[in-house]
Amino acid sequence: MAFTFAIIACLTLGLKAGLLTLLIDCLTFIVIGWMLHTGVLTWEYSHLIQLKHWITTSTTFMFLATVVILPVSIVVSARDERLLREIKLTENLRRVNRQYKQENVERKLVEKELKESEEKFVKAFQTSPAAMAIISMEKRCFIDVNDTFKNIFGTKKGNYIGESADDLSMWVDQAQKGHVCRKLIQEQAPVKNFEISVYRADKSISRGLFSADIITLKGKKFILAIIVDISDYYKNLSH
Repeated sequence: MAFTFAIIACLTLGLKAGLLTLLIDCLTFIVIGWMLHTGVLTWEYSHLIQLKHWITTSTTFMFLATVVILPVSIVVSARDERLLREIKLTENLRRVNRQYKQENVERKLVEKELKESEEKFVKAFQTSPAAMAIISMEKRCFIDVNDTFKNIFGTKKGNYIGESADDLSMWVDQAQKGHVCRKLIQEQAPVKNFEISVYRADKSISRGLFSADIITLKGKKFILAIIVDISDYYKNLSH
């Protein structure tokens, strides 16, 4: 009967229940063997009948206990696993939230530094004693010029904004213009302290040091051109 209960438990509740019932039955027989060996029980008929009833009762009780306790343990185990998954999910959400907050803080710091850098660049651009201009590489038109540039080449109605850089008749020597365009447009290399001669707004000629490089603003490429007037330097040399 004990093995019958074990097989029933295995078929109805699964392998774990069957093994648990079989283990309990084995322990029961071990206890009975010990009792017979020590003389607590004898092989007399009345004792055997009593032993039979005791084995049947204990096996039935153990089987019923297994039937009741194991489903409860399965339910509790499933609940614990669900709670564990919820805890892990909560921890993951908290970690993602902390990471998002950290990235948000870092992004705001980068935006703040970028804004401060742009403000410094604008101030330096507008107050520079050198003539400065920002030119679009794609359309080759002026995006912005500073006051020194306007003082040298004259003030226009639109302040040069949107006008083609090629239309500015400032180059005295077209070979110098070709050299600058080749370096910037074709080679996309910077130009540093290249001496040029330019026409001023009053058609007089000035000499300057031309520097230019490619910069990126909001994902687009521009040319930052700078001309330092050195006419006074040559005037002093002539005197």
